Amino acid sequence: MAKANGMLHNLKMVKHEIGQKGLVYGVIDSLYIWRTLRSSNLNQPVMDKLSGYWFINIDEVKKSVEKGNGKILWFIPDFSIGSGGHTTIFRFIHHLEKLGIKSDVAIINGTQWETTEKLKEVVDTHFFPNNAKYMIVNYGDYNFNDKFKETYSLAMATSWDSAYYVRGFKHCNQRSYFVQDFEPSFYSQGSAYYFAEETYNFDFDFCVTAGDWLKSLMIDKYQKDAESFHFSYDRSLYYNRGIREEGDVKNVFYYARPVTERRGFELGMLTLQKVKEHFGDKVNIILAGQDMSSYYVPFEHTSLGVLSQEDLAKTFATCHASLVLSLTNLSLMPIEILATGCQVIMNNGDNATWSDQGKLFTYAKPNPIDLSEKIIQTLEGRIAPQEESKYYDEIMQVTWEAETKKIADYIKGKLER
Repeated sequence: MAKANGMLHNLKMVKHEIGQKGLVYGVIDSLYIWRTLRSSNLNQPVMDKLSGYWFINIDEVKKSVEKGNGKILWFIPDFSIGSGGHTTIFRFIHHLEKLGIKSDVAIINGTQWETTEKLKEVVDTHFFPNNAKYMIVNYGDYNFNDKFKETYSLAMATSWDSAYYVRGFKHCNQRSYFVQDFEPSFYSQGSAYYFAEETYNFDFDFCVTAGDWLKSLMIDKYQKDAESFHFSYDRSLYYNRGIREEGDVKNVFYYARPVTERRGFELGMLTLQKVKEHFGDKVNIILAGQDMSSYYVPFEHTSLGVLSQEDLAKTFATCHASLVLSLTNLSLMPIEILATGCQVIMNNGDNATWSDQGKLFTYAKPNPIDLSEKIIQTLEGRIAPQEESKYYDEIMQVTWEAETKKIADYIKGKLER
């Protein structure tokens, strides 16, 4: 049956070619198409590379002229428990609510959680509790504006795909962009790259960015009004637990995520291979972040897979050094790891050094030779512990409450214009 359907599809294509190009050229082109399809699997369905980008064609609309209800409507993609970017979003919603700025949340392109009641339960249980109202915008819903009855003071995009929804959302007084990374760099230089980058050119009123690197990028390259927040950590989770053994064997942590290009898996593996060759049995390489059972690792190691935040914090507290690769924007992990007393070795670059101006963490060029040498020097005590830096207290005393207050004041100022 599948083969018959494939042949029927091919005949329709031949008829179309003849209708478009005449008998002679139509037959010639059809023979070429037939030969090409014959060399492939006739049972393979036609590949659809477009429907996943349907939202690109959501019409841009004018914003409401009404003042708005004083609330933020956050447009966010679907999420799984433990998502770092969503943790930051829900943390801000939680703290902004304490400061008098209320929020609602719209999940774009549907959700695995199926209902708004389940969404709220998951967020309140696994992220940060809040009083937001949750709404679901399903895949392919060009008329999503009809779902909303309130006029919001601010519509907030949180990812490049959600920005297309915000551009097409009419029930708001202002539009903003919560930028946590330079998302075009998640893709090769193709359509998705430019779909993502184009969102920074949208006529939004301002941006809120995760750190100064993105703030400078938004201001200098895309001429946006922007304010940034710095990173902090959960002090109830990340602290020196006094469980780090100071024997002959040293533990080195690496957040191994082969599926996430920006975490530099290949660079990390080649770096740690050199560290293992140098120390042999005197070093224990600990990997966490993903199930590694189907990946080749060229050295003896301990693989912990996906860990809860609590177990991750405990693992950090047993390690003497950690390799953190951030090839786009900096992650939250360096400051969380350092809070447990583990030394942090990172790749250099403006995208990584903005949090401490390159003064606190140990930086290396993004190649296995320099990175491995910095890890080796750290384990051998040839690099001073980062806790002894005069910049340690300045960086580690930053709080999420203070950073949210800064952003709240910035947003309030914009909404009062």
